[in-house]
Amino acid sequence: MNLEELRKSRKLEKGIKHLPPTAEFSGTRRIHFIFDRLLTRFPGDKRLWIQFIKFAKEKNTKESLGKIFAKFFFSLLNQKKEILLRITINFIYLERFKLIL
Repeated sequence: MNLEELRKSRKLEKGIKHLPPTAEFSGTRRIHFIFDRLLTRFPGDKRLWIQFIKFAKEKNTKESLGKIFAKFFFSLLNQKKEILLRITINFIYLERFKLIL
């Protein structure tokens, strides 16, 4: 996300070495909130779901990634999208339970 890259570059320009953990995470939390609101409004937009999942994987937010996939899974059940359901189930098995299919 461009917002996160901008924050990092500004931090380097200003010469700030360490920020409080809440300041470091606030941008990520805000982006999660924006995605959550977007996906509540547009649950059928596959591009948004994939973008949100990629962002969560980049930031290594495993707890929120599990919540994203749970929400994704239930929205797919309502839409009956088989391919995306398989992607979600693979994540559940590979990432959460560390099983190899």
